[in-house]
Amino acid sequence: MKEQVENLLKKGKEKVIAAQERKIASDKRKRDNHLISIGLIDEEKINRIYSDNEFFQSKFDEKKGKYYKEEVVALEVTDDEYEEICRYFPPKTEKTEKTETTVVSGTTNKRYPALRTTVGFFSVLAGIIGVAAVIFAVISFAQEMGMLAIPIIVGGAIIVLGLFATAELIKVIIDIEENTRKGVG
Repeated sequence: MKEQVENLLKKGKEKVIAAQERKIASDKRKRDNHLISIGLIDEEKINRIYSDNEFFQSKFDEKKGKYYKEEVVALEVTDDEYEEICRYFPPKTEKTEKTETTVVSGTTNKRYPALRTTVGFFSVLAGIIGVAAVIFAVISFAQEMGMLAIPIIVGGAIIVLGLFATAELIKVIIDIEENTRKGVG
């Protein structure tokens, strides 16, 4: 067999093996999450997740010099036991799990709809006030009241900047919450 063909097949096999390993790891996480959700927790084991950065409710490990959080560990069960457990306590459907993951990870716009609406309202209001200030300034300038145009433009700009800044501040607060949720989850 030619070397190029062998290399191609080797890469293909590695991809397949990697995909199988990811699937196994994903299935194990789902199984463990299911067991934990119904209260089957190994009281003697705690899993530590380390990070170089501090995050919400993290603790500091002096020996490793890293921050960590502790997670409960699912009770080890055999495949037969898990099958029996699923008969009486079925795991959530795939659709439900994806929805929950999306909400928990904060990557959806479904969280805080009132704040997101407020951001939109402030942005639109800022645009309207900005356009109105320019129109009133042009009208006052056209009627030879140029001294009135300057305060209108300055006042309008201050109000517009304040409204846009408020909208951006709300966005930043939402982003901080989402990133905190990601760091913890």
